[in-house]
Amino acid sequence: MALVRINDHKYFFDCDALEIKPISSGRWEVKMDAVEPFVVVGGSKSGGARNEWFCCCPRLYGDAWVPAKSMVQAIKLGAQY
Repeated sequence: MALVRINDHKYFFDCDALEIKPISSGRWEVKMDAVEPFVVVGGSKSGGARNEWFCCCPRLYGDAWVPAKSMVQAIKLGAQY
């Protein structure tokens, strides 16, 4: 289990290693275990509403951007095995 702090809240994810790296304003690259990295975009830093998040994971969804209500939900969408 990986423990991650997002906006002063702690979340557990079912993986051994989780790295969240900012790419630009409102855009993050997420790496989990040995899985191909995926991109999470959204929130007020990206110019949208705070509950507009998207996950782009080519391994699972191809070129589609899957909507989510929070960064945590977007990471969980990209973390599906």
